[in-house]
Amino acid sequence: MFRKFLNITKYYIGNKYYDRIKSFIKKFFFITQKNNNINNDFKYNEKGLEKVGINLDEVLNLLKDYKINYKDENLSWHYLIFLGLKLKYKKEKKPIKKILEIGTLDGKFTNFLSKIFPESEIITIDLQNDNQQFLNTYERNNKSNLINFFEIRKKNLNEKNIKFMELNSFYLQDKFNNQKFDLIWIDGNHLNPQVTFDIFQSLKLISYEGFICIDDIILQDEFYKKKYVSNESYQTLKYLSEIDILKNVYITKRVRSFYKKEKKFISISCLNKKN
Repeated sequence: MFRKFLNITKYYIGNKYYDRIKSFIKKFFFITQKNNNINNDFKYNEKGLEKVGINLDEVLNLLKDYKINYKDENLSWHYLIFLGLKLKYKKEKKPIKKILEIGTLDGKFTNFLSKIFPESEIITIDLQNDNQQFLNTYERNNKSNLINFFEIRKKNLNEKNIKFMELNSFYLQDKFNNQKFDLIWIDGNHLNPQVTFDIFQSLKLISYEGFICIDDIILQDEFYKKKYVSNESYQTLKYLSEIDILKNVYITKRVRSFYKKEKKFISISCLNKKN
């Protein structure tokens, strides 16, 4: 229909003004679609947060304190999610004693957790510094990059309530046997078999009313896999939901006007209380 309209317009006005009109119309439709996509994502995320008992308006009131811009297209919503969980637990008068982070990276988010949960013990784990998988990812095989990485991580982890451990997450249950965590953030290897190991280990370590959140979820039923992301975590979560082990909610990771790559989500999961 749109193409037919352009052809008719070209016939009557000629080539002189045709390109200008075509450019204007395309720009108009692009802007309209762009705004619709953003609004839909915001609404989708707001409904998702409501499902787990997070009040977005209350979260928005806190953002200035942490210098977070809600409209920033580079903002990852796991910052909002954990602020929301903080408020949720506070309202319900439930203490958050222990938090586990699987995948420290440079410790930026670990540092954020230490600020919003100052009374909580935060344990963050990552692979050993000499592990080849660790060295061969995120350009850490470059010596100067590695030195800079360690300096940034050390600075971010320099908080009293943070405990950093070099540990392969495969051995989580052995290390923390009989311990329970109120919140678990999985942001390590997003590919199988490791991501499924991490989810399974977390099931054994999460408290009865706790939440497991996972980064970089690809909501796709067909097989999808790249170097750092896949839909394998989604398939595992989907299966655990189907057998009534977990209840899952998905939040758009970044609300953007357009996506150059795959659209990613963050999962918020809790144990199914029926079991």
